[in-house]
Amino acid sequence: MSKRLSVLAILVSLIWGQSGYSGLTSWYSPGSVALAGGGSMIPSMSSDQLNPAAIRELPRLFQVSLIRYPADIMGESVALVYPFEKQTVMFSLKHLGYGEFEEYDKTGERLGDYVSGDTWLSGSIAVDMFGKVLIAGISGGFLISQLQVYQSVVTSFTGGLIYRIPTLGFETGIALRHAGFVIKKFTDVREKLPLTAVASFRKRLVYLPFEFELDVENRLLDGRTTIHLGGIFYLPHHFTFLLGTNTNKLDQATKVHYLDDFFGSSGAGLMFDNKEYRFGLSTYFFTAGGWVVGLGMGVYF
Repeated sequence: MSKRLSVLAILVSLIWGQSGYSGLTSWYSPGSVALAGGGSMIPSMSSDQLNPAAIRELPRLFQVSLIRYPADIMGESVALVYPFEKQTVMFSLKHLGYGEFEEYDKTGERLGDYVSGDTWLSGSIAVDMFGKVLIAGISGGFLISQLQVYQSVVTSFTGGLIYRIPTLGFETGIALRHAGFVIKKFTDVREKLPLTAVASFRKRLVYLPFEFELDVENRLLDGRTTIHLGGIFYLPHHFTFLLGTNTNKLDQATKVHYLDDFFGSSGAGLMFDNKEYRFGLSTYFFTAGGWVVGLGMGVYF
C-alpha cells in the first residue's frame, strides 16, 4: 500500500501537477503514452481530452484501451466514434483505479479494505467550418472521484480549434482544457480543476513518411509551462511507429544516471491499422518512477 501511495504521489506531482482530479489529465490511450502526453492534434481516442477538434479525422470506430501505471494503478477507457457528413461525435467512459488500500482506525486495528478511483463520462463533437479549413470541437462530461469515504463530482469542458493549410501540409491549433466547476467537494477544502491552455503545431514532411507535432501547454493555475514534442513514422504493411518526449525530464533528472535522464519522460509505441482493426502497444519511461504501458484494441464498423 505504501508503495502505491508513493508512486501515486509521484505521478500526480510530475505528470499532472495538481492535488486532485488526476482522472481528468491521466492517459487513457496507447497513443498518449507513446507521445508522452502530447499529440493534441493527432487523432486518437484521447482527442476528447486534448483537443476535441481532432476527432473530426477519426473514422467510425469502437475502441477499448488499458493503461498500466507503476504500483498497479490502472487506467481503462471505452470509446465510440461516429462521423457524419460535416461533424463527428464521440462518447467515452474512462476510469482511473488507484487500487485497493487497507484501512485502520486510530488504535491501529484493521477495519478492512477500500478502493479509490476516478470515473469520467464525456461526450464530444467536432464540426467543419469554412470548407474544412477550420475545425471546431468541444467536449464535456462529469467526473466522479472517490477517495476512501470521500466523494467529489465535477463537470469539465474542453474546447479546441484546428486551422489547416493543406498546400503546406501544416496545421496549427489551440485548446482550453478542463474548464468547469465542482458540483460536490471532497471536504471543506476547495479543489481546483487543472485549467490548461495549449498551442499546437503539426507538420507532415514532403519527402519522408513522417509527421511531427509540437505542443506548448500552460497550466493557468500556477503558470507552469510544459513542452511536448512527438512524431509518427508511417511504415509499410499498415504499421506506424510513434515517439514522444516532454520537458518534465528536466524536473525528473537525477544527475546520477545520465542515460536515464536523457531517455526519461519519453515514450514510444507501435500501432497497426488495416482499416478493419486497430491495435496499439506503447510505453513511457519515468526517470526514477518506472514504466507506463498502454494497450489498445479497436474495430471499425
